[in-house]
Amino acid sequence: MISRFAFKDLAWAWLVATVFSGLPSTLHALAVGSDPLEATRAAGAMLISPSAGTPALVAAAGIVHPAVSLFWTAVFGWLLARRPV
Repeated sequence: MISRFAFKDLAWAWLVATVFSGLPSTLHALAVGSDPLEATRAAGAMLISPSAGTPALVAAAGIVHPAVSLFWTAVFGWLLARRPV
């Protein structure tokens, strides 16, 4: 894949996306009084059975979430034009 961005820039973008992209759903769940792990379990259910226990779903989400973030980092790195902000 040809990218308009340096690998270092894409790696930083992926790291930031992986670390911070779960924050909005967690904060929203806490604000409205719902389960803050619901989105995490849903991400884990992309890899294993939704009927698995919470620890297994959280572990699976630890694999799924960075992979999804990497996918979208690659897509945006390929599609977006590099320009100063």
